[in-house]
Amino acid sequence: MAEKSEMSFLGMLYHNENDSDGIQQVLTALHQYVSYYGDGDDRVYSSQGLVADQLSVERGVNALFELSNGFTPEECLEGLHLEIADWHAGNKFLKVAFHNFYNTKSAGDKCTLYSDRNLINRRNVSSDVDAAVNPCRKFFDLEIKARLIAAALHELGMNNILDSPKGEFSQPNLPEASNVEKKEYVRKIATHIVDGYVIRRENVENIFNSLVAAEAAEEEEVRQQTDNGRYICFFPGCGKSFASRGKRMRDHEATHNQQVPPQDSQGLLFPSDSAPSEKVPEKDDMFNYQCSFLEYGMLILNFFDAIKEGDGKRTFRCWKFQLPYLRNDREVQSMPLKPWG
Repeated sequence: MAEKSEMSFLGMLYHNENDSDGIQQVLTALHQYVSYYGDGDDRVYSSQGLVADQLSVERGVNALFELSNGFTPEECLEGLHLEIADWHAGNKFLKVAFHNFYNTKSAGDKCTLYSDRNLINRRNVSSDVDAAVNPCRKFFDLEIKARLIAAALHELGMNNILDSPKGEFSQPNLPEASNVEKKEYVRKIATHIVDGYVIRRENVENIFNSLVAAEAAEEEEVRQQTDNGRYICFFPGCGKSFASRGKRMRDHEATHNQQVPPQDSQGLLFPSDSAPSEKVPEKDDMFNYQCSFLEYGMLILNFFDAIKEGDGKRTFRCWKFQLPYLRNDREVQSMPLKPWG
């Protein structure tokens, strides 16, 4: 049975966290509440998290770094670690989503975020997430769920929610089935949706195959090296070696009037536009837009659900998935990564 929590007022700290002395005094005052055992240099502190916004976390991390050369665990403020407030983190993730998928110039492009915003008359939704956090969150949640429902209807062969499933998912006796059978039925549908619209299995397989080919190319390159790590010219009888397989080696091999060796492992992962390749089918930009939006949007909803469930490990995993997106988004890449450096 849930019980009401008891809260105690510990007082106020009259220090300014904007300067180094102030933030160190704040951390020192909070450090006295960290549990420990032992005395002196043998004292061992338990781990205690301090939750704050990103700017305060950055200041706290810098302050702990400055005190890391103390003589005792107490002077080093051991046991304290900084955590970014989840509410602010969620806002940063939403900013990445809106920066990449919400464009005020796409009003005429149906099924884009801005077009949907105008269609359902969500005037309080703005491209500036910080200015309208709650409306943007509700709108984002609605957009993700709407696309998931549309994907489910397509997989089930239904034209609307009143139709019955057709094809391989048609089970007229489903209402009388057991809970285990119903759970398996839902899991099977969810797997089809995730593989077809969120993760897109064919993309994952292409990436995996490229990685395998790149690893094989690197192993072959190592076998072609000499004992001292140099690369020998491929032309028979030349014998000249180079420190790296770069432009100078390719230019030398070209003087032998022979074909330059294939691209390296990087070329396998990121082929150049001039390289001959198989005919690529015509792209469906709108479908790719929806799939990309679902892929990133499901990460954000998973993060929000982890916060709601109090699942710290899942929250941390979500952060790991988000870091590459934050790193490559120019609008928000500076602040979120500093506490994680």
